[in-house]
Amino acid sequence: MTWCSTSSPETPCVASSARRHPPFLSKGCRPSQHAVPIPGGPGQVIIELTETAAMDDPHTGLKGLKELTDIGLKLSIDDFGAGYSSLSYLKKLPASEIKLDRALLQDIETSESARMIVETAIRMGLGYQVVAEGVETEKSARLLESLGAEMLQGYWICSPKPLLELRAWLELERETPGLQGLH
Repeated sequence: MTWCSTSSPETPCVASSARRHPPFLSKGCRPSQHAVPIPGGPGQVIIELTETAAMDDPHTGLKGLKELTDIGLKLSIDDFGAGYSSLSYLKKLPASEIKLDRALLQDIETSESARMIVETAIRMGLGYQVVAEGVETEKSARLLESLGAEMLQGYWICSPKPLLELRAWLELERETPGLQGLH
């Protein structure tokens, strides 16, 4: 389990290590078979799935994802823009957010075409909250904010930390709302 960026910084994400074939999308796997009490309810957990994994078996995958969201779990489409997804299929996914792949952001500060692609992806949104992954500079953060990215994730905001350090960082973030350094 990993932590991810959502409206609450303490919302855990479940990111399958089986990126291409997550076990929870296989036939016969039902959420009730693996029931674990979740403090605050299932809406406090986000399942991260790459757009490629979502496309591998569209019929079975969509059915499995619907079952997960039906019990209240949230779904995030990770690495958006890195695969060969169909926008018509993606709009059917019961996701609440898409995470723009860091590859889309690599040269956003210097390339007009990269900036235009990212801006289009943000504006398109498909009704999902848009998270920009791999933000490593203040300049990129400010640019993404100006383009309308709702959430940013990356080393510029917070590097990976042991749990106690993360808690201290979250406390500081609560005391100074907004991204530190941007406001």
